[in-house]
Amino acid sequence: ACCRSTGSSSVPPPSPPSLPPPPPPQHVFDVETATLLAGFAFEAYNEPEEGDARWERGADGCNVAFMSDGFAAECYAGRLEVTLHEVRDLPPPKQLNLNLNDPASLLSGGNVDPYVVFALNEEAAKGPKEGAVGLQRATDLARTATRWASEAKRGTARGAAEWPDGGEEIYLYVKKVE
Repeated sequence: ACCRSTGSSSVPPPSPPSLPPPPPPQHVFDVETATLLAGFAFEAYNEPEEGDARWERGADGCNVAFMSDGFAAECYAGRLEVTLHEVRDLPPPKQLNLNLNDPASLLSGGNVDPYVVFALNEEAAKGPKEGAVGLQRATDLARTATRWASEAKRGTARGAAEWPDGGEEIYLYVKKVE
């Protein structure tokens, strides 16, 4: 039997049956990618050599190594390249104070064992030109290797030191203007 209702009904029509959720995407394990990523994970524990990277001290005091020249080029406006061959007019050994309580003085024997610190200071075109006094304002610093007097080759002039193999290359990086 069927009946027709001309009045309104308070019963909603039946809802369509619900569908199950779609299955999660299937990922295929790639051995080559996994091996490459594992290598990167272990590489993170290696300490780069001093000359293999561009080192910078972060705001939190941690040393950061830029391993890629391309990445360093993205971060800096330029690079100043200096080759140090020789220094002259060093003080004679007799003017140095030999301190028996100072291990460095004992190792050098009171001789002059120089190294050079290069500092790059960026200043605005207008305003004071204060320089890198005390190296506090330097935007980049680089230090050469120490030239030990005991390793100097014969014939080196007194009060001078030479860096072998065509000199020591130093790089100072110029920050980008912000």
